[in-house]
Amino acid sequence: MSESKRGGARPGAGRPATGKTTEYITLTLPKELAQKIRTQAKERNMTLSAYCIESLDRFANMNDEG
Repeated sequence: MSESKRGGARPGAGRPATGKTTEYITLTLPKELAQKIRTQAKERNMTLSAYCIESLDRFANMNDEG
């Protein structure tokens, strides 16, 4: 049986690496809070992820400053 020339990984194929590392987390929120976050993100023309990252980063820095 001959080997197929189809399929498999190709050098240079796929999306280039961005150099950023991310981690997925799952949150369970009350419906009212989830809707408020979605609304605020939309008002600021931000993705939900970007809005949450910015908000959590601001909160974490606020707590660091005491």
